[in-house]
Amino acid sequence: MLRRLFELGCRYSGHVLSYTKMVGQLQDAGNATTLAHYLELLGGAGLLTGLAKFAGAPARQKASTPGLQVLNTALMTAQAGISVGEAKEDRQFWGRLVESAIGAHLANAAAVGQCELFYWRDRNREVDFVARAGRSLTAQPCLSPLLRAGY
Repeated sequence: MLRRLFELGCRYSGHVLSYTKMVGQLQDAGNATTLAHYLELLGGAGLLTGLAKFAGAPARQKASTPGLQVLNTALMTAQAGISVGEAKEDRQFWGRLVESAIGAHLANAAAVGQCELFYWRDRNREVDFVARAGRSLTAQPCLSPLLRAGY
């Protein structure tokens, strides 16, 4: 189940997936607690992490649905099995790859204590990355529409 969670995380880097949906996707006997623990193990290994949703109360952040984030975009391309040229031609994949590259940089900074990293979503409004360092808070708006448009 750990291996399959890793593969799922590489395929869905940059997406917010509930643990319930992950269990269904993995078609394994497991539960949300096990997946959360496996996601922590993958993060500790420097492979894949789950971003918490930014919220005012720490308890609400802890219980949030994770935003999956690879810590190295090579993991995404290796799982996809496509060349760089094919990736560039597929605008949706390329957009996710660029978004994941930014996320990987920020997540790796968070892993060494430079900041805390979150995502934020409310209905149809989304912020891909919210970084907090001390009292400073920075938000990176959703990149996906811009990347699909060719920017």
